[in-house]
Amino acid sequence: MPDSFAQHADGLLLVANGIDRVLRWDGLTDQAEDAGVLAPSTAPTLASSGSGAITGTYYGYVRFVDRYGNVSNLSPLSDAVVAAADGSIDYSNLAVPSEPKVRRRQVLRNTAGQTTVFYVDLDTEDLTSTSLSSTLTDTLLQAQEAVPLLDDNSRPLANLHAPPPDDRSVLAAHLDRMFLAAEEVYSEGCVIVT
Repeated sequence: MPDSFAQHADGLLLVANGIDRVLRWDGLTDQAEDAGVLAPSTAPTLASSGSGAITGTYYGYVRFVDRYGNVSNLSPLSDAVVAAADGSIDYSNLAVPSEPKVRRRQVLRNTAGQTTVFYVDLDTEDLTSTSLSSTLTDTLLQAQEAVPLLDDNSRPLANLHAPPPDDRSVLAAHLDRMFLAAEEVYSEGCVIVT
């Protein structure tokens, strides 16, 4: 089946065929790469330790960031940890990215008493450690990048960064947006009982 090409207003070229992942090419690199960033598939584990001013019930997410600053969707939500005058929040079971284009990993945490806005607690280029810690209190955490989960009309906002669907075969650019259409039905091949 033929590939469909479309160029974004900023020069980015996207390629789709309805079977494989959509490719992106910026014209500067040697080859195209998969569009979008795959999200972490496992939830982080939170614990609290030490003595300090971190008090409340906390949850966490992980997301990946590629070399262009594109973020992935969020990981599954962690279980709650209840901190009572603790000094740090300890993250473990942190997902390791499988895509070489990922350059940073962000760990997000809520502030005590709310779960609609999460903040980037850790932003690190360490992609291999499965355990990290943070000593940010709620006041310091609120000064970090905010990641609201819902918009003003309670519609999902944080998980709008999935890679483009791979079952569409026609691309079109319009008004600085890219659109995919024409679901591709795979009809070749056969099944044999052995």
